[in-house]
Amino acid sequence: MSLARPATNWSYVTGKRHAGVTGGIDTEDARRCQECGYHHPISVGLDTCEQCGARLGAKTHDLLRLQTVHTRRRERISSDEEERRRSGFEIETSYRFATHGDRAGRIDAVATAPGAEMPHANLVYGDAATLRLANIGRRR
Repeated sequence: MSLARPATNWSYVTGKRHAGVTGGIDTEDARRCQECGYHHPISVGLDTCEQCGARLGAKTHDLLRLQTVHTRRRERISSDEEERRRSGFEIETSYRFATHGDRAGRIDAVATAPGAEMPHANLVYGDAATLRLANIGRRR
């Protein structure tokens, strides 16, 4: 699943888009932890990351959920479209572990060596997660 801000498709023309809501566009607001990239749907009183405990930054508004997009290749593009394509886009990736009812969707572990004072690694395993890719805009 991808989340993207509404934008023009540079070298492809959108033929059919299913946004998940009949007769409208399904958008959402969310926050992404700048420390670990965990995705947080907006909820009252949520100021710290559920994954790492870091303070969450600003909200991202009007994220458009593109569940299924069908495109067809264009034969020609204008010079403006070519320039946008060449400059590229800033893509922000976030993730969220799936929950299984009242059971968490992740397991935490610590890797240490015998006799070591500090752990070598903190590990997090999730059997299922949703990845989200957000198109933040053109690179400058």
